[in-house]
Amino acid sequence: MTAKTIVCHVFGVSKDLEGPLQILPFESTVHETPALKTVEIGNDGSFSFTFEANTQMTYTAAMWHQGMRVLCYFFPEKEVQLVFNGLTPPQVICKGKNNRDYQAIKDEAMRLKELSLTSVQQMEQRVEYLRTHKTLASFFDLVEQTSRLNSFISSSKKGHDYLPVLESLTSLYDTVYSKKFSGHPFHSIMAELKSNAEMLAGQSHYVDFTLPDADGVSHSLSELIDGKIAVLDLWASWCGGCRRHSKALIPLYDRYKDKGFTIVGVARELKDDLAWRAALEKDGYPWVNLLAMEPDHWVWSKYGVGNGGGGIFLIGRDGIVVAVNPTVEEIEEYVKKSLKG
Repeated sequence: MTAKTIVCHVFGVSKDLEGPLQILPFESTVHETPALKTVEIGNDGSFSFTFEANTQMTYTAAMWHQGMRVLCYFFPEKEVQLVFNGLTPPQVICKGKNNRDYQAIKDEAMRLKELSLTSVQQMEQRVEYLRTHKTLASFFDLVEQTSRLNSFISSSKKGHDYLPVLESLTSLYDTVYSKKFSGHPFHSIMAELKSNAEMLAGQSHYVDFTLPDADGVSHSLSELIDGKIAVLDLWASWCGGCRRHSKALIPLYDRYKDKGFTIVGVARELKDDLAWRAALEKDGYPWVNLLAMEPDHWVWSKYGVGNGGGGIFLIGRDGIVVAVNPTVEEIEEYVKKSLKG
């Protein structure tokens, strides 16, 4: 597919949302990248601006509602009208085929939501819709849903129920969409998402990286965990749930630290390291903690966490990620079993 650019005029209105409005390329939900455009909202809630868009890509319009990010995806056209209303799903009013096809997918999702189906069953039915409607909008939804599930599974214990759906999505890509839309940027995004999915399913090796500790000394993950059973603890000073999970690991670490078990913490910080240093002192983690400041947030993407706060990854002696967000009890059970072996 040949990339083309157009001048896209975006206009609309927002209600009960906090500005400014940001326009980002879709991959920003997978990789953290700067906004292409930041626009202040008028006193009447209106906005109007233009930006140069790649016709192959999908874009994200982002705003905030009471601390929650509200996202709206759209394909670029000469004119795109957006309507934001609190946490209600934003509307995209366009004439182009890609946006109309994507709206049909969202309408189908709403129809499924009204049925007596579990959320997992709704997702399974959504996959079947994508299997029978092989459009570029469906390809985008396949990528977006894979990204969403990767992040959910890697950051929540409840996400494990969705592993079969994640497998169905990646299988659908392999059997159908990998052969369509040759050269489209979605293929490279999906390749990384598939790698994340394999790791979340306990089928792949951990991803190595090198980051500094509190003294500025760089360490690679491989050098810290080589030959050991390990927990990679991705957290952030601003993520209360992450810190509670991290502190719960301290007694486990103390029991097994001299028996071939270790923990490595990596904190994702946004502006500076002051809150991270304060959290280290307050929480008292006894293991090595590394710092991931921008642009090192890519570590989160490699582990499928995306823009989330963090996640816990149990890694076997062979380097395979064997569990994502296991409980302390599950980690200890695995450690005991491995040490006996």
